[in-house]
Amino acid sequence: MKKLLVVLAVAILGVAQSHAQFYAGGSLGFTSSKLSLGEGTDDKSGSSFKFLPEVGFQFSDNMAFGVSAGYIKGYASFGSIDVADLKAMGNAIFSTATDLGSDNDNLNIKCLRVAPYLRYSLYKNGGFEIFVDGVVGLNAITLGQNLKSFGGSDKGLGTGSSNEDNDITTVEVGLKPGIAFSVSKRVKFVAKMGSVGYQHLSVKDHDFKLSRFGLDLDGNNMLLGAMFYF
Repeated sequence: MKKLLVVLAVAILGVAQSHAQFYAGGSLGFTSSKLSLGEGTDDKSGSSFKFLPEVGFQFSDNMAFGVSAGYIKGYASFGSIDVADLKAMGNAIFSTATDLGSDNDNLNIKCLRVAPYLRYSLYKNGGFEIFVDGVVGLNAITLGQNLKSFGGSDKGLGTGSSNEDNDITTVEVGLKPGIAFSVSKRVKFVAKMGSVGYQHLSVKDHDFKLSRFGLDLDGNNMLLGAMFYF
C-alpha cells in the first residue's frame, strides 16, 4: 500500500512539474491632457497613469493562480470622444478631468490595488485561448480635497467637509473573461473584457456605502497586457 501511494505521489508530482510554469507581466496606461481657454487665461495640464504588474503560476494545462497588484493615479483611459459610444466618451472625459485636477487636488484620485485570481482556460486552439478569471479585488482609494459629493453640494462624501481627503475601501468578487494569444512559448498577449460580479464600497469615518451587482461584457472595457513565462 505504501509503495502504491509513493508511486501515485511521484506520478502526480511529475504531471504537475510537466505543466508548472511561472509567469510575470501586467498592464499599464498613461494619459496627458492640456486645456487652453484662450488668451489671458492660464493653460491647465496634468496626467494620469496606472501600473499593474502581475505574477502567477500555471500549474496545469487549463488552470493558473496569480496576483495583480499595483498603483493607479487618476484615471488613465484614452477613450473615444464619440457620441455613438457614450461609454468610451465618458471614460475619455472623466480621464481628462482627473488629468487636469491632478495638480490642484480638485479631482485627485490615488489607488492601491491587490487582486488575486484563479484562471481557467475554457478553449484553446493553437496559440489562441479563451479564459475566465475568478477575482477577489481590494482597492484602497484616496480622493483628494475639494471633491464634491454626488449631489453636487459643497460637502465631501458623507458628512465630511470639502477640505478633507476621503479614504475609500472597495471589495469586488467576480468573473472576468478574457482572450490570450501566444506569440511564442514564452510570450503571451492578454486582453480582459468586462466582468460579472459584486462590488462594495465604503468611506472611512462616514456612513456612505455602496453595493452593486451587475454584468458588463464590453470590448471597450478592456484591460490589455502581456505575460512572460519562465
